[in-house]
Amino acid sequence: AEALHDYRMSVRTAQRDGADEALDDLRRLGLDIVNVRFMELELLSRFDGPAAVLAHPQVNELLLINRPASVTDLLAQAVDRVHLRPAPGIDTESVKANFAQLPDHHRRLLTSPGQIRSQSGLLLLALSYTERGHDPSSLRAGIVADIAIDDDTERILGDLCVEFEEAPPPETTTSDIASQLRELLDQGRDDEALELAENADPVYEVVWSALYAARRLDSLAAAQRALAVLEGAATEVRNQVPTDASPLLTALQGLVRGSAPQPLVGDWNDYFENLAANPDWTTALEVAERGVSEWPLVPFINDAACVLRLCRYVEAHDQGTTFVRTIPFLVEWLSRVPEQDRSAVIPVEQSLIAYLCLYDTTTNGLKMVGQLAEGGCLELATSYHRIRQDLPRDNH
Repeated sequence: AEALHDYRMSVRTAQRDGADEALDDLRRLGLDIVNVRFMELELLSRFDGPAAVLAHPQVNELLLINRPASVTDLLAQAVDRVHLRPAPGIDTESVKANFAQLPDHHRRLLTSPGQIRSQSGLLLLALSYTERGHDPSSLRAGIVADIAIDDDTERILGDLCVEFEEAPPPETTTSDIASQLRELLDQGRDDEALELAENADPVYEVVWSALYAARRLDSLAAAQRALAVLEGAATEVRNQVPTDASPLLTALQGLVRGSAPQPLVGDWNDYFENLAANPDWTTALEVAERGVSEWPLVPFINDAACVLRLCRYVEAHDQGTTFVRTIPFLVEWLSRVPEQDRSAVIPVEQSLIAYLCLYDTTTNGLKMVGQLAEGGCLELATSYHRIRQDLPRDNH
């Protein structure tokens, strides 16, 4: 766990050497090879660019297995920047032609809107929908991540929707729920499978399908919906269905079945309330990692009471190791705040600077202070750094 935290802190502070060393430590500690490969892709994306991601020696193998949504998104961004839009301002017809030339495993990187984590993923799936005669305008309603879409992507998406000719809905070839669920899951239509399961009698096949779809969608929203299906099932069904195959499902199941203050975990305050109530919540980081992309900035940052409450959680320094390991995810979430709105989160950044300067003596901790200081808190960071230098070594 310590090596993983060092890896996250190094990635967040753009320290390639530190990230490589932490990943080497994780290899030596026995981290499974698939997760090692995923982290290698993350480093390539962060430090070497999209072409390096697609040039990874094992990338084709990784395209054939179930992946976290964040890894699928790294691949989608790489395909977008290398193949779909290698230069800005490319017209829609050229983008469509580039998509048509992609190998099938790139064209089908995403199969369901709940997998989308960036505008690249949205564009890739919209092109796939258009190619198959499906209306891409329906995709946005299924996006669970809080993503930004630039003008160029909006233009292309608009062109795809305008040219789309409504096709008749496909005929349903099966009548029973279990067969319909199998069809949807086989086609990668996980959002539709989850929705169908939510409205069906929660027998074993239905509950299993809901959990399987949620695992592939890899989002807090999908996991919560699937666990609601599980909780609505009879006791004998709940005892039969395995949930330990997905760390995210395991993380949320502890909240749903326990007495968590905020079992839905819709923002950082819900997260820290649960963590304060259960400092030994060992699967908390699975939730925090998804929260980076899924918990919306607005209306949270526009609500002064929400921001103040978050500051108080950060300033309560007695939350243990899990709190420390949450910091890189919280800082990454704050980095998504647009420059014109940064003033709204300065109190949170100030609280984080105070914590890091007084309680984190690591090199990565200091570098993270520097990152936060660039957001407008330089004077505060300098003051706390001087205070720490004056403290006795035992208090550092």
